Amino acid sequence: MTAINHDADVNTRHQALADAESVEYLYFLSDAMGPRLGRAFLAAYDKGELGKAAALIKASEVSTGSAKKYFHYPRPYQVPGNTIHLTPDDVVVKDGHPYTAGGGAFPSGHTNTGYTDALLMAEMIPERFDALVIRGARYGYSRLVLGVHYPLDVMARGWSRSVMSRIILTIRITVRYSTKLALNCVRRW
Repeated sequence: MTAINHDADVNTRHQALADAESVEYLYFLSDAMGPRLGRAFLAAYDKGELGKAAALIKASEVSTGSAKKYFHYPRPYQVPGNTIHLTPDDVVVKDGHPYTAGGGAFPSGHTNTGYTDALLMAEMIPERFDALVIRGARYGYSRLVLGVHYPLDVMARGWSRSVMSRIILTIRITVRYSTKLALNCVRRW
Protein backbone atom coordinates (compact mmCIF):
# COMPACT_ATOMS: atom_id res chain seq x y z
CA MET A 1 0.00 0.00 0.00
CA THR A 2 2.86 2.35 0.77
CA ALA A 3 4.27 1.66 -2.70
CA ILE A 4 0.92 2.53 -4.30
CA ASN A 5 0.93 5.87 -2.50
CA HIS A 6 4.63 6.68 -3.00
CA ASP A 7 5.18 5.33 -6.51
CA ALA A 8 2.10 6.69 -8.29
CA ASP A 9 3.09 8.77 -11.30
CA VAL A 10 1.75 12.28 -11.83
CA ASN A 11 -1.05 11.13 -14.16
CA THR A 12 -2.25 8.52 -11.66
CA ARG A 13 -2.20 11.09 -8.84
CA HIS A 14 -4.09 13.61 -10.96
CA GLN A 15 -6.70 10.98 -11.84
CA ALA A 16 -7.04 10.07 -8.15
CA LEU A 17 -7.53 13.73 -7.23
CA ALA A 18 -10.05 14.23 -10.03
CA ASP A 19 -11.92 11.13 -8.82
CA ALA A 20 -11.92 12.40 -5.23
CA GLU A 21 -13.24 15.81 -6.16
CA SER A 22 -15.90 14.59 -8.55
CA VAL A 23 -17.66 12.21 -6.15
CA GLU A 24 -20.92 14.15 -6.32
CA TYR A 25 -20.88 14.10 -10.13
CA LEU A 26 -20.83 11.28 -12.68
CA TYR A 27 -17.89 12.65 -14.70
CA PHE A 28 -15.56 9.83 -13.72
CA LEU A 29 -17.66 7.34 -15.69
CA SER A 30 -17.29 9.03 -19.06
CA ASP A 31 -13.89 7.55 -19.91
CA ALA A 32 -15.30 4.02 -19.50
CA MET A 33 -17.99 4.76 -22.08
CA GLY A 34 -15.54 5.20 -24.92
CA PRO A 35 -14.59 8.48 -26.60
CA ARG A 36 -17.79 9.25 -28.55
CA LEU A 37 -20.35 8.09 -26.00
CA GLY A 38 -18.27 9.57 -23.18
CA ARG A 39 -18.24 13.02 -24.81
CA ALA A 40 -21.96 12.83 -25.57
CA PHE A 41 -22.66 11.72 -21.98
CA LEU A 42 -20.67 14.64 -20.52
CA ALA A 43 -22.37 17.15 -22.81
CA ALA A 44 -25.85 15.87 -21.91
CA TYR A 45 -24.96 15.62 -18.21
CA ASP A 46 -23.62 19.20 -18.11
CA LYS A 47 -26.79 20.48 -19.83
CA GLY A 48 -28.97 18.66 -17.28
CA GLU A 49 -30.45 16.40 -19.94
CA LEU A 50 -29.84 13.25 -17.89
CA GLY A 51 -31.80 14.48 -14.90
CA LYS A 52 -33.87 11.38 -14.16
CA ALA A 53 -31.12 8.86 -14.89
CA ALA A 54 -28.56 10.85 -12.90
CA ALA A 55 -31.01 11.31 -10.03
CA LEU A 56 -31.74 7.57 -9.99
CA ILE A 57 -28.05 6.73 -9.79
CA LYS A 58 -27.26 9.31 -7.11
CA ALA A 59 -30.36 8.35 -5.07
CA SER A 60 -29.20 4.73 -4.93
CA GLU A 61 -26.03 5.62 -3.07
CA VAL A 62 -25.90 4.53 0.56
CA SER A 63 -24.12 6.68 3.11
CA THR A 64 -21.14 5.20 4.93
CA GLY A 65 -21.29 7.91 7.61
CA SER A 66 -22.73 5.70 10.35
CA ALA A 67 -20.15 2.97 9.77
CA LYS A 68 -17.33 5.54 9.76
CA LYS A 69 -18.53 6.94 13.09
CA TYR A 70 -18.85 3.47 14.58
CA PHE A 71 -15.41 2.18 13.52
CA HIS A 72 -13.65 5.56 13.75
CA TYR A 73 -10.40 4.31 12.14
CA PRO A 74 -7.88 7.02 11.26
CA ARG A 75 -6.89 7.46 7.65
CA PRO A 76 -3.46 6.07 6.69
CA TYR A 77 -1.84 9.49 6.32
CA GLN A 78 -3.08 10.43 9.83
CA VAL A 79 -1.35 7.55 11.65
CA PRO A 80 1.79 8.75 13.49
CA GLY A 81 4.96 7.23 12.07
CA ASN A 82 3.24 6.09 8.88
CA THR A 83 5.14 7.08 5.73
CA ILE A 84 1.96 7.29 3.68
CA HIS A 85 1.15 10.88 2.84
CA LEU A 86 -1.91 12.73 1.59
CA THR A 87 -1.29 13.50 -2.06
CA PRO A 88 -1.01 17.28 -2.49
CA ASP A 89 -3.94 18.69 -4.44
CA ASP A 90 -2.88 20.39 -7.63
CA VAL A 91 -6.07 19.46 -9.50
CA VAL A 92 -9.31 21.27 -8.81
CA VAL A 93 -12.56 19.97 -10.29
CA LYS A 94 -15.85 21.83 -10.76
CA ASP A 95 -16.27 23.50 -7.35
CA GLY A 96 -12.98 25.44 -7.15
CA HIS A 97 -12.04 24.01 -3.73
CA PRO A 98 -9.01 21.77 -3.17
CA TYR A 99 -9.66 18.22 -2.01
CA THR A 100 -9.44 17.39 1.68
CA ALA A 101 -10.22 14.08 3.41
CA GLY A 102 -12.19 14.12 6.63
CA GLY A 103 -13.87 11.55 8.82
CA GLY A 104 -12.81 7.98 9.41
CA ALA A 105 -11.22 5.58 6.97
CA PHE A 106 -13.52 2.54 7.15
CA PRO A 107 -15.43 2.01 4.92
CA SER A 108 -14.62 4.16 1.92
CA GLY A 109 -17.55 6.40 1.02
CA HIS A 110 -15.97 7.45 -2.28
CA THR A 111 -15.46 3.80 -3.25
CA ASN A 112 -19.05 3.09 -2.25
CA THR A 113 -20.21 5.87 -4.54
CA GLY A 114 -17.86 4.92 -7.38
CA TYR A 115 -18.83 1.24 -7.41
CA THR A 116 -22.54 1.94 -7.04
CA ASP A 117 -22.59 4.58 -9.78
CA ALA A 118 -20.48 2.44 -12.12
CA LEU A 119 -22.56 -0.69 -11.58
CA LEU A 120 -25.87 1.09 -12.13
CA MET A 121 -24.58 2.86 -15.23
CA ALA A 122 -23.30 -0.52 -16.47
CA GLU A 123 -26.83 -1.87 -16.11
CA MET A 124 -28.08 1.01 -18.25
CA ILE A 125 -25.37 0.53 -20.89
CA PRO A 126 -24.72 -3.23 -20.98
CA GLU A 127 -22.42 -2.91 -24.01
CA ARG A 128 -19.98 -1.05 -21.74
CA PHE A 129 -20.63 -3.19 -18.63
CA ASP A 130 -17.07 -4.50 -18.18
CA ALA A 131 -15.42 -1.14 -18.82
CA LEU A 132 -17.74 0.62 -16.38
CA VAL A 133 -17.29 -1.94 -13.59
CA ILE A 134 -13.50 -1.80 -14.07
CA ARG A 135 -13.73 2.00 -13.85
CA GLY A 136 -15.58 1.61 -10.55
CA ALA A 137 -12.70 -0.53 -9.28
CA ARG A 138 -10.17 2.07 -10.48
CA TYR A 139 -12.14 4.67 -8.57
CA GLY A 140 -11.52 2.64 -5.40
CA TYR A 141 -7.83 2.27 -6.28
CA SER A 142 -7.61 6.06 -6.43
CA ARG A 143 -8.34 6.15 -2.70
CA LEU A 144 -5.16 4.12 -2.05
CA VAL A 145 -3.12 6.39 -4.32
CA LEU A 146 -4.22 9.42 -2.31
CA GLY A 147 -3.27 7.77 0.99
CA VAL A 148 -6.74 8.26 2.46
CA HIS A 149 -7.79 4.60 2.69
CA TYR A 150 -6.45 1.16 3.46
CA PRO A 151 -7.17 -1.73 1.06
CA LEU A 152 -9.76 -3.13 3.50
CA ASP A 153 -11.67 0.17 3.39
CA VAL A 154 -11.93 -0.16 -0.37
CA MET A 155 -12.64 -3.91 -0.34
CA ALA A 156 -15.54 -3.44 2.09
CA ARG A 157 -17.41 -1.67 -0.68
CA GLY A 158 -16.39 -4.36 -3.12
CA TRP A 159 -18.13 -6.93 -0.94
CA SER A 160 -21.27 -4.78 -0.91
CA ARG A 161 -20.99 -4.50 -4.68
CA SER A 162 -20.89 -8.29 -4.93
CA VAL A 163 -24.11 -8.50 -2.96
CA MET A 164 -25.65 -5.81 -5.16
CA SER A 165 -24.51 -7.67 -8.29
CA ARG A 166 -26.18 -10.84 -7.04
CA ILE A 167 -29.40 -8.97 -6.35
CA ILE A 168 -29.38 -7.47 -9.85
CA LEU A 169 -28.63 -10.88 -11.37
CA THR A 170 -31.48 -12.43 -9.36
CA ILE A 171 -33.85 -9.72 -10.58
CA ARG A 172 -32.75 -10.28 -14.18
CA ILE A 173 -33.22 -14.04 -13.92
CA THR A 174 -36.59 -13.61 -12.20
CA VAL A 175 -37.81 -11.16 -14.84
CA ARG A 176 -36.64 -13.43 -17.68
CA TYR A 177 -38.14 -16.50 -16.04
CA SER A 178 -41.42 -14.70 -15.29
CA THR A 179 -41.60 -13.41 -18.86
CA LYS A 180 -40.96 -16.88 -20.31
CA LEU A 181 -43.45 -18.42 -17.90
CA ALA A 182 -46.08 -15.83 -18.84
CA LEU A 183 -45.46 -16.37 -22.57
CA ASN A 184 -45.75 -20.14 -22.15
CA CYS A 185 -49.03 -19.72 -20.26
CA VAL A 186 -50.40 -17.44 -22.99
CA ARG A 187 -49.37 -19.93 -25.69
CA ARG A 188 -51.17 -22.74 -23.88
CA TRP A 189 -54.41 -20.77 -23.72
